[in-house]
Amino acid sequence: GKIIARVRAINPSATFLVAQIIPNASSGGDLVALNREIEKLAALSTEASRVVIVDQYSGFVFETDTWDGLHPNKSGNEKMAIRWFDAVNRTLTAR
Repeated sequence: GKIIARVRAINPSATFLVAQIIPNASSGGDLVALNREIEKLAALSTEASRVVIVDQYSGFVFETDTWDGLHPNKSGNEKMAIRWFDAVNRTLTAR
């Protein structure tokens, strides 16, 4: 939230895309809680300055989408790229 406020002080119409964290082999309740906090940043959206959450968590399976339980492999990268593309595309077409 502080970063968003600082950027808005310079550019009141800035748009923010904030990604949730992908699951990994050692993640648990803390990661779920962090992603919930990230989701809450969407409430900082204003008419002039949107905050868009990019859901990188749902549908990402660390057993098949990472090469080591943490870092995305080809399928993980593809899933993440699609989510980013969709978010950027929605953001650009909404203006």
